[in-house]
Amino acid sequence: MKKSAHEINRARQQFLAHGNMQEGVVNETIAASWQRSMRNGVDASQPLSMVTLNRAELDIRQSKNRLLLTQSKAEIATLYEQIAHSYSVVTLTDAEGTILHSEGQHHLIGLAPELLSPGYSWNEQQRGTNAIGTAIVEQKAVAVQCAEHFVEQLHHFSCYAVPIFGANRQLLGTLNVSNAFSIHQPHTMALVKMAAQLIENRVFRACHQGPVCLHFHNNTDFIHTQWEGLAVFSRQGDLLAINKSGLNLLGIADIPHNFQSIFGQSFDQVCARHQQIITFDVAHTHGDILYGAMEINTESPSSIKPVATRQPVSSMPRTLAAIPDHDPRIAEILRQATLVMNRDISILIQGETGVGKELLASAIHYSSDRAHGPLIAVNCAALPEGLIEAELFGYEEGAFTGARQKGNSGKIEQAHGGTLFLDEIGDMPLLLQARLLRVLQERSITPLGSSKSKKLDFAIISATNQTLQEKVASGAFRKDLYYRLNGISLTLPPLRERKDLDALVQNIMTAEHAGSTRIHAEVMHLFRQHSWPGNIRQLHNVLKTMLALAAGQPLQRQHLPPGFTDDLKDNSIAAPQLLTAGSISDITNEAVRLALQNHEGNISAAARELGMSRNRLYRKLKSLGMT
Repeated sequence: MKKSAHEINRARQQFLAHGNMQEGVVNETIAASWQRSMRNGVDASQPLSMVTLNRAELDIRQSKNRLLLTQSKAEIATLYEQIAHSYSVVTLTDAEGTILHSEGQHHLIGLAPELLSPGYSWNEQQRGTNAIGTAIVEQKAVAVQCAEHFVEQLHHFSCYAVPIFGANRQLLGTLNVSNAFSIHQPHTMALVKMAAQLIENRVFRACHQGPVCLHFHNNTDFIHTQWEGLAVFSRQGDLLAINKSGLNLLGIADIPHNFQSIFGQSFDQVCARHQQIITFDVAHTHGDILYGAMEINTESPSSIKPVATRQPVSSMPRTLAAIPDHDPRIAEILRQATLVMNRDISILIQGETGVGKELLASAIHYSSDRAHGPLIAVNCAALPEGLIEAELFGYEEGAFTGARQKGNSGKIEQAHGGTLFLDEIGDMPLLLQARLLRVLQERSITPLGSSKSKKLDFAIISATNQTLQEKVASGAFRKDLYYRLNGISLTLPPLRERKDLDALVQNIMTAEHAGSTRIHAEVMHLFRQHSWPGNIRQLHNVLKTMLALAAGQPLQRQHLPPGFTDDLKDNSIAAPQLLTAGSISDITNEAVRLALQNHEGNISAAARELGMSRNRLYRKLKSLGMT
């Protein structure tokens, strides 16, 4: 049983005064960390130092961890959206505990903002017991609540940190959530673990694009999910890299050498079979059967072409034709995009956060004549301020301190022959707007440190959740650049205004390999009553969270993330039976279909779930043409 904050603090005071650890009050991880903190000479009564890295030092630290930062930004944004109601701060650190990036409302958790801002170190040797520093030492997920912190200053808030590992269990950093709650929140730790796992897989795939990649798990439903094992092999079957999940699934600590020694099968023979799913009987796993899907690159080391066709829908290049068009406004947007995408017309996609601007940009590219070329996405708000010019325009050798020896091509040059997607264009600094305008006008680029220009050919799509006309009026955005980008404006409607919620839910469930998972009708009704401030991205996150919490069971109200009902359009709607007699006309075809699917066609059970009589359900089925 979890001890109270008072009991924990009393045990801590006893430990500080006498060095005695009272048994059963804190877990072994916290107890060991207290002992280390005392040995390291951390003063538990003194406020933490406010010393942080300066701008130049932070730029160097962020540059060294650029891959981790780049691959983490999307997952951090997603995680923050899931917990934003709880006044939390999400932080990403390097392997030494120095914060590289943070997101959240720092002032709302009662801690000096500097302590959770980029450049501050949470190394356990300096700060005593804390989730970040202790997770680094222990190499495992750690939750530290209130009085469990060694330093008294931290007793009013809690933190949840999960290590992020690269290939072969190399520690890259940590992902952490801090808040002012004193009650343990297991759902917060579950969300942080899930986000950290996704980051690990993103980093692994970005770093290790060898000739052959094997996705494997002991359950076929988990292949191509964040829980899968990933192993990259040379063309001769030598192991080049394996992720942490892969090592855990194999049940081994040492890094094996080749495919044959791991899976007991001939590498060449397995590759030659071109099977969609491969079965392995691996001795390491104590008799477990593993299933794998092989990807083989037949061209260059940086381009992997899958043999297996089973891939997550969300990661596949999606064309305009693949986007659901059940909503009339979406159908019109898709029609206009189809007409202009091959006419050298700049496209500006507008809409609230999470409405699907990036998905639409990707679909336009993969539907256009440039689909064979690269799609280079640049988040103008996520690029480090000191590096944004070099990232966009590239640089020559020796252009600045820390530049690569052979220089580096920028994002714009990388888009040659394809499409450049500038996301959050409204956040681009004014000084760079003038340079971007010149590039768009001349279709050529001059890297930093060079006097030679390079001719380029690319399509341009930009996106924003801001009103650019207002930024133009205030002088924060160049008028000439606005007109250059706004060849046609496509404004995506917010989710709360769309008419195709049921189809969107089904698409997301399919993308998460859960298309057959049942959804209770009450959940769908709550979805329709929600204001969805995070739009489709929030819907996707809510469904992912529910699937994780439901663990294979039908999705019901209790699986909704905490705080979900706070954003209902009408907070008075909270009764267990939501679809009652007066609402029969509001029940959609999809809700009826889901209820019947949930109960395998049993009319009585489906009627109970929908909150109506059997006769009324029969009439509804007849009106929908489903009898």
